[in-house]
Amino acid sequence: MDIIDEKEGMTVSRSKLHELIMICIYQYLFYLRIEDKPEIDSIIKSVFNSSPKDIDPFAKKAILETIRNMQKAVDDISLYLVKFKFERLGLIEQAILVLAYVEMEFLDIPPQIAINIAVKLTQKYSDDESYKYVNAVLQKVADHEQSN
Repeated sequence: MDIIDEKEGMTVSRSKLHELIMICIYQYLFYLRIEDKPEIDSIIKSVFNSSPKDIDPFAKKAILETIRNMQKAVDDISLYLVKFKFERLGLIEQAILVLAYVEMEFLDIPPQIAINIAVKLTQKYSDDESYKYVNAVLQKVADHEQSN
């Protein structure tokens, strides 16, 4: 499904939109390491090349909900990490895991869809085997949430 950016008059695919959202989360995590509070509006503007008020409503909600629920996401995801601490994962994997968690928990995206998106992003942006780890962790999170 394509989304039309009315300001720019361009069409953005749903997968491209998820990619841009993940990049915003990645940049937020990157800047979080070097400053106390990253400026999310500046990050959105640089990634989307548009004012935050002009971006797709789903994208804006996904970015803000991810940032708002970052600690809960990290805490819950950490329960299912094998042989790693969340902080030791690469920033790309962190961004993808947190975004998928928030999509499942707060944005009502069905788990298999959120996991599929996360796997595709990992295959594109991370090393060859990382997608398997991301898939396994998110599947454990989803299984636990469905059993509650």
